[in-house]
Amino acid sequence: MRVFQEGDPVSTVELAKGTQLTYFPNPVQDDLTIVLPEAPSQDIKFELYQVDGKLIRSFTQTAASDTLTISGWNELDSGLYLLNFTAGGEEYSVKVVKK
Repeated sequence: MRVFQEGDPVSTVELAKGTQLTYFPNPVQDDLTIVLPEAPSQDIKFELYQVDGKLIRSFTQTAASDTLTISGWNELDSGLYLLNFTAGGEEYSVKVVKK
C-alpha cells in the first residue's frame, strides 16, 4: 500500500455534499489512489478516456473501503486522460496526467 507523504502531488475535487474526492499521485506512473468518502461496499464503474474522447478502458471495481487503487497506468502512453466513474448514483470526471 502506498502511503501519502507530505510533498506528494495530490488533486482534490469538491463534491456537492461538502466532502472531497482526493486522488494521487497526479501525475501518475503506476498506481492511482482514489479516496472517495461514502464509497465502501459499492461497485464503481470506471471509464478511462484519452483527451480526444477515445475510450481506452472500461471496468468495474468493488470498493472495500473509501480508498481504491487503480493499477495499469504503466501500460499507457504519457499524456492527459479523463477518468469517469459512477459511485453512489453520482457521476464524477477527473483529469489524470500519465507521466
